[in-house]
Amino acid sequence: MRVVDRREIEFDAGSLAHYLSTLPREAQSLGLPVAPPAEIRFDPAKAQVEIIYVSPEQTFQIPAETLKSMLVSYCIRSKIPIPRIADHSIRVAPDRLILALSTSFGKAPPPPRPPRPAKTGKTWKRVEVGRVG
Repeated sequence: MRVVDRREIEFDAGSLAHYLSTLPREAQSLGLPVAPPAEIRFDPAKAQVEIIYVSPEQTFQIPAETLKSMLVSYCIRSKIPIPRIADHSIRVAPDRLILALSTSFGKAPPPPRPPRPAKTGKTWKRVEVGRVG
């Protein structure tokens, strides 16, 4: 029997646009312009994100898996608590990216023991001690 800790962190279009515009180095590593995107669309069927820029007019289709490590890095920099050792996966919903974290702990601790029943049988009697002598 194992104990599993599962967490999900969601990034909607606004938070993803903020991420890309505040961390231009990461955006450039994907081949994106430094300017903030005009629109972000999510495509669950293709497991990708479509990022649209107005000036110059360009559209980029980025696989969600490509964004996974960048979003983990963003969480760490933003002090969003995530486990150090976890399995990471990413899903695309119609209106957001979902970063899923899962940590598995070997064995579950044993359940606490039930309380002991009260002792029955022997009871102590009070004995008066007299003086000798």
